[in-house]
Amino acid sequence: MKTKNLSKTALMLLGCLSMSVTACASTESKSSRSIELGHDEIVKKMSVLDTTKHEPFKIENKALKVVATGEGIGWYSDSKGPLLFEEVEGNFLIETEVEIKRKDGKPGLPEANFTSAGLLVRDPSSTYEKESWIMYNIGFQNSFFGREIKATRHTNGSPTGNPSYNDGLRSLSTLYLLPAKQVTVTKLRIARVGNEIRCYYKANGKWHEEKPIKGLEKFGNGLKFPVSQFNDKQFRPNKLDLPFTVQVGLIANPGMKGTDPTIIFRDGYALFSYYKRSEINSFKEATKL
Repeated sequence: MKTKNLSKTALMLLGCLSMSVTACASTESKSSRSIELGHDEIVKKMSVLDTTKHEPFKIENKALKVVATGEGIGWYSDSKGPLLFEEVEGNFLIETEVEIKRKDGKPGLPEANFTSAGLLVRDPSSTYEKESWIMYNIGFQNSFFGREIKATRHTNGSPTGNPSYNDGLRSLSTLYLLPAKQVTVTKLRIARVGNEIRCYYKANGKWHEEKPIKGLEKFGNGLKFPVSQFNDKQFRPNKLDLPFTVQVGLIANPGMKGTDPTIIFRDGYALFSYYKRSEINSFKEATKL
């Protein structure tokens, strides 16, 4: 019979017809698939924004080692740090597992403030004075270990009450620091559905949406310019004007002495176990996948 003479290629095509488009999509497809990259695949598969912002990548304890370096204070206002990214369209959920370590090998956490690492969603057209992104990370923040959510967006002209405008930090950053009990390996997620962003962390075997908690601290040159739904009640920004196609990926921040960006103190680094992205249709999926 003719069916017995079908080629392997034809059989594969028939198989694909019975599978989802995502499952059969090319591995080079821009954003129409779900992916999971191990520590040894991240650098091979993802793009790098600026190679001057980090030391050469290495593998340590089955994780990608990212050591932030170069000029600047990391991801704040117009300053940038390391970013490994891909471009993604529409709704998505990104996830990573990250740990913050000391450079000197001693036990405990780095002592430099804002030595942190995690996830970022960014407008690819972002430029000086017009940075637009949201970041979710964990590390040694302003005097305590915890998670940080930071929304940065552009401004037109010098707004009243932005003291860092004349210092070159002209994009507006609003950040919330949340103390964390878990100080070892941590899993983080950012989800986007439509124009809204939500952040999640894993603790006690469950995913939890990030919400304001006791002990949180607020910083940034954008505090006087509120972000929609990014306040003391919830962290669900929905008016960041992010485009349909965004850069998403892994970031690290280098650390500083106290809160003075002119005093460089970089005693830590980040270890990423993996990077994962999934297609979603609703935020309900963000805690179930």
